[in-house]
Amino acid sequence: MSMTTTKPPAAPEPQRHDDDELIVAPKGSSKLRFFLTLAAVMFVLLIFTVGDQLASTLTGGNESDGPFMVWDHPERGLIELDRPTFLTQKRALSYVKNLFEGRSARVDDSDAALFIILDDLALSSGVRITDTELGEFIMASFGSGERFKQVAANFRISGRELQGHLRRYLRSTRYQNMIRVGAVATPGDIEALWKERHQEYAFHYVAKPTAQFRTTAESQVPAAEELQDWFHELPLNDQRAYHSEESFRLSVVWVPMDGSFDSTALLAAHPRPEDEDADAQAQAYYNLVSSSRFRREAPLDDDGEMDLRTRLYLPFDEVAEQCGKEAPVYFSMADWRRSLESDAGVVPGEIDLAAAAGELGLSAQADAPPRTSTAWRTDNEWGGRYVAGRLPATRGGAFLPGVIVEEGALVVARVDERIPASEPPFGEIRERVAENWIQKHTQHLALESLQTMYDLMDQGAGDGARGTQGPIVSYETLLSMAGDAGLGVQDSTWLERSELPETEQDSIHDFGRFVRTQPDLYTLEEGELVAPVADSNGARVYLVRSQGARDAALSKMEPKEIAGLRGLAGRTAAESFDERTFNSRAFMQETYGVWIASWDYEDEAADEEG
Repeated sequence: MSMTTTKPPAAPEPQRHDDDELIVAPKGSSKLRFFLTLAAVMFVLLIFTVGDQLASTLTGGNESDGPFMVWDHPERGLIELDRPTFLTQKRALSYVKNLFEGRSARVDDSDAALFIILDDLALSSGVRITDTELGEFIMASFGSGERFKQVAANFRISGRELQGHLRRYLRSTRYQNMIRVGAVATPGDIEALWKERHQEYAFHYVAKPTAQFRTTAESQVPAAEELQDWFHELPLNDQRAYHSEESFRLSVVWVPMDGSFDSTALLAAHPRPEDEDADAQAQAYYNLVSSSRFRREAPLDDDGEMDLRTRLYLPFDEVAEQCGKEAPVYFSMADWRRSLESDAGVVPGEIDLAAAAGELGLSAQADAPPRTSTAWRTDNEWGGRYVAGRLPATRGGAFLPGVIVEEGALVVARVDERIPASEPPFGEIRERVAENWIQKHTQHLALESLQTMYDLMDQGAGDGARGTQGPIVSYETLLSMAGDAGLGVQDSTWLERSELPETEQDSIHDFGRFVRTQPDLYTLEEGELVAPVADSNGARVYLVRSQGARDAALSKMEPKEIAGLRGLAGRTAAESFDERTFNSRAFMQETYGVWIASWDYEDEAADEEG
């Protein structure tokens, strides 16, 4: 009987390491990768296991140093929270704030303290949020429970945990709203808001028609060269008003739709496919061109049930036979147009379009003088409305897109040349430019005459009272200065900014419209005079003195507006209440004896900065 002897495996040879290596990477591993992995693990451990302790050390606090927050509960007395507990509560509030305000929501220690106190007081007062209420709120806000769970997952917490935080937030908010009930808007608050929105204004003013200076202005029109220089100093947009319009030179090919066109050559050159469905072709043609080809002469009366398309366009059934005749011509013409551009090396702008059209018996118009897009709309054998509309979007040397269906023709058109707008010879526009100069100069002369009055009153005021825009002058001073100049002073009615005077006098209406275009006039102090200003059309210039502002009569109040103001005043009262109470550190300290460690740090920092 033979025996098989098995030798034990040889022990692995120990790896040799340099004595000065503190950390040794496993065999076969990159030392750099090993060090980076180790550093990442240490970083994660540091952040997630000692984060709070590290933060406490950096802020000078420690769990063993004592409470982080203290407050005095009305029933249970002094309550202390250590830092980890406080941070947990603060984090809970942060989750809920992020639900409503997004990731940018910020929660400070004062917010967290208020949340803790209100929720505790709510529980002590018997305030509750039922499961039904919480479920209804979640469904109304998030649409579904699954969506709510997804949001919770984004926060790296469970849906149940987020529900708990949300329940506490809603409970504390309900308690806070119950306390706010006493912060109601009084009738005086509503009245004050209404008066703030309904201020009335009145003015004294001197009006000067610019037409009085036209004769003088006409006698001062500059010579042609100087007038041309003045014209070129105008803003570019003003100069463009005198430029010629952009024009277009076209080549046009068309087929009349009155039945006179012999389509034999066209259909022979570009036949329809043998398997093409004639009925489907007619329907496709109708769908493409009905808005321009089959529009009713007058829309049908709306009976409340008829759709807009039926009212405006003839139905297919009524024009099916006509579509059957026109469709082959339309689609073959479209094929012909495409063939013009499909030949290799052919430049569309160099095609002799009239010659190509003549081979197929199509009508053509070439070498017509350039016209503006507006002019091309009319006075053509082939229509023009739809061609003209496409001209601004078509470059020179290019075909207009597709076959264009005009009212009485199928059209293929090419823009041979676009002639840009340009300034014509000055001699052609001199009279128009001179009229512009006269209008501006009459306004200048009128302003100059009232500016003299203003300067005298400004100098007379000396170092006396001034507003933000001019001197404070008396009505008597304005009346005297205007009288010396042979002018009268008019008195406007007290009106709100949105109101116009009820009068048949055009001059009063004109001033009312003028004032509404000058918002700065409503900011003047009582008695403040401003430099003269021209109205928007240059017909008059005005020298205006404010009579100030006053509250409108309460008899103008309307029930609908009062209801809206009551809600606004209520919200304002609640916000004011919060500022005096919950958002006030002094109130929280006095009422609830609140102390937070971070307040001490903030106070110390403020003292150092001070």
